[in-house]
Amino acid sequence: PRSSSSSSLSSSGGGASEDESPPVRRVVEVGAGETLEGIAQRHGMTALDLRRHNRRLFPVGEPAVLFEGMRLVVYE
Repeated sequence: PRSSSSSSLSSSGGGASEDESPPVRRVVEVGAGETLEGIAQRHGMTALDLRRHNRRLFPVGEPAVLFEGMRLVVYE
């Protein structure tokens, strides 16, 4: 009886399902007129997440200024 309850716990372990895969790190280049929010939305993340992943480019307390050709890390 004890082994059957532990096997049911391990099978429902709460880990990622077979359909889920870990996020993939990609580098994208900012195009003319693009916004932080637009880039984030296109890659399924929030603007705050995008800022966090690119912390060295966007220091805390400073405005997020984008330039054409800037390279940002995104996770998809």
